[in-house]
Amino acid sequence: MTRLLRTLSSLHARAPGRTVGLASALILWLANPACLGYPPYWDGLVAVFHQAAWLHHHHLDLAGLVRDVPGYMAGGPRVYTTSIVPPLLALLAHVAPTPASFLVLCHLLTLAAAGATAGVWHLLLRERTASRLVWPGTLLLVLNPFFMAQSWSLHLEIALMLPSVLALLAFSRNRPPAAFGWLMLAWAVKVTALMHGIALAAGALWLARRNPRQLLWAALYLLPCALFVAFSAWESAHAFQPIAERWILPERLRLGWCWTQPWYLAYERTPDLLLLGTWSTVAGLIALFRWRGETAATPDRVPDTALV
Repeated sequence: MTRLLRTLSSLHARAPGRTVGLASALILWLANPACLGYPPYWDGLVAVFHQAAWLHHHHLDLAGLVRDVPGYMAGGPRVYTTSIVPPLLALLAHVAPTPASFLVLCHLLTLAAAGATAGVWHLLLRERTASRLVWPGTLLLVLNPFFMAQSWSLHLEIALMLPSVLALLAFSRNRPPAAFGWLMLAWAVKVTALMHGIALAAGALWLARRNPRQLLWAALYLLPCALFVAFSAWESAHAFQPIAERWILPERLRLGWCWTQPWYLAYERTPDLLLLGTWSTVAGLIALFRWRGETAATPDRVPDTALV
């Protein structure tokens, strides 16, 4: 058994990221082929797909979305105002010949994004961990029940994870411009990417001890937080109605809010909390401890000195 695990680990560690991504997407689909016909579950249906349907029927009237319709808590379609996903879904619905084909296309794109996420995660493990951890580490992501369920569902979580892990990979390779670009794309998918920006900023501050230029990037990584606060303030003052009465700016800035709604956070925001915990932990480990050990002998591995 030990020899088998070592062989599998060695083969997996040498596999290109694109191969791992394609294999992961195929595994996720074979594990649940019926997922291609799944409709959006309730959270996606009343949020991102509600907004996409409104945009589809109103010719992508983004100004009217902010100006003329109520927010989420009033039953309105304006939920992810800053997200690029609802307009893209509206365009996809315009070109899809039937509603059934629209769902299939959405699921195929989600599975592709999930596979790409696994491929990038594999590259990150191959470059920054011991080779014996690459195989189990990749499988732990692909076979994670949360990850599998979100890969079969239609919402924003998988679309958010892909640019987020790409930002983390770029950060680990000491490529701040690329990390910042992927972070901003993640924020354009869902505002909760600001959590990932905070994690990257913390890592950049640590690296700034030896490279003061990292201070600039630490500030830029916090740009999603600034944009979130600025847009929340603007929307509360100018929009037809805030997205949610309990989410207007004063409430969002009160830490007590997190403790007054434990059931909401525990049951309805599980994917967000999972993302926050996963990427914040990994980014912190990379920045603070710079994992060491036996590494896979691959020509594209970046030396540890690249982090400083």
